[in-house]
Amino acid sequence: MILVLGDLHIGIGREEKLSKLNLIFENFKELDAVIFLGDIFDFYFECPEKVEEVYGYYLSVFKQLAGTTTVFYIQGNHDFFPMHKLEQIGVKIISRDLIMERRGKSIFFTHGDLLSFKGRVTRSFISLPLWQSLMKLLPCNLIYAIARKISEWSRRRSSARPLKRENFKKIEELLSNFDIVITAHFHKPIINRYGNKIYGNPGDWLRYFTFLTLNGEFLTLWGFDNSLIVKLEEVKI
Repeated sequence: MILVLGDLHIGIGREEKLSKLNLIFENFKELDAVIFLGDIFDFYFECPEKVEEVYGYYLSVFKQLAGTTTVFYIQGNHDFFPMHKLEQIGVKIISRDLIMERRGKSIFFTHGDLLSFKGRVTRSFISLPLWQSLMKLLPCNLIYAIARKISEWSRRRSSARPLKRENFKKIEELLSNFDIVITAHFHKPIINRYGNKIYGNPGDWLRYFTFLTLNGEFLTLWGFDNSLIVKLEEVKI
């Protein structure tokens, strides 16, 4: 089974989200891989003074998880810097996209911001070594405060916006080359079938608290009912 999560944005509401994440790992133990589709940690992740304070509990969960299965982290548009802390505990960092083959099906994973021209331009800018070097010259607390404000503004826009035609067109192009395409970024839990092809989005943990699994012949969308994990939708792949 492959577990897929995206857009947890755990800079806010960390305790509730940690309990839900632990509940997932308690219920899904036989995992071939876990794929985080980016924007999991939110805010500025590389500040040594802040990373343990804000994300320490999650790092311990990720470390334990990486000791039992393969964990991929596909960087999103909130993951401004290389995530060395995750690499040190055994998480495989993917900058753009990940392609897998399962049961004769080709599966394409990406965060989703790179499906638009604006997203590609933004990613190119925040990835510039010069920009990142200049940011590191500023006090960590100042960088963290700036990043938090940017993240909060971006999250509000992400949660409110519909998928644009540009995004659908790019997804359709990808589906001409892959059997299954899975992105995050749009914050809406989705399983759509296009003929014999499928597009999926695990949703976010700001509003929906949903996630996906790929298990054998099925792509399944899950959610929470208090302390219970419930199946919301399922398609045969």
